[in-house]
Amino acid sequence: SEGEYVNKEGNHINGLEGFWGYLKRQLSSRGGIRKEKRNLYLSEYIWRYNNRKLSTEEKINKLLFLLVKKICMLACWVYARGISCI
Repeated sequence: SEGEYVNKEGNHINGLEGFWGYLKRQLSSRGGIRKEKRNLYLSEYIWRYNNRKLSTEEKINKLLFLLVKKICMLACWVYARGISCI
């Protein structure tokens, strides 16, 4: 609503403005990106911004965890359908 700068979840308009400034800086440093890859870059920068306070080691561990989780989900999907991978 008008004049509302914080919603019920505690999200501030400043957070969005901070991310928007970060995103513009990152994208301008690339000198432009292809429209076909825009969603990939946006997803990457959202992840980087949301995890910016983590150490490099913590980021690597988090990425590895997400990767293993995806691989396990894919393996379950393949197994459930009786698809042979070999």
